[in-house]
Amino acid sequence: MESREALGVLGELSSAQWGLLTSAQASRRGVSRLDLSRLADAGLIERVSHGVYRDAGAGSDEFDDLRATWLAIDPKVDAEARLADIEKS
Repeated sequence: MESREALGVLGELSSAQWGLLTSAQASRRGVSRLDLSRLADAGLIERVSHGVYRDAGAGSDEFDDLRATWLAIDPKVDAEARLADIEKS
């Protein structure tokens, strides 16, 4: 996937998740681990923890580690779907 296209996909995903995304979520949208690695090497995304990345243009706060851990617990499911499940409970 072209870097520009991958960035667009990741931007849409991360914008709904505090600037964060998982490699599993990216993969489900056609962005490979190699794409993620290249974007990280270029400084366009940042590795926050194993399998979790932040859009380099996104702000950060004291809850980033907590959010990254929460996303990593079920890395294929996006935050919106998980929060909707919580609200149904």
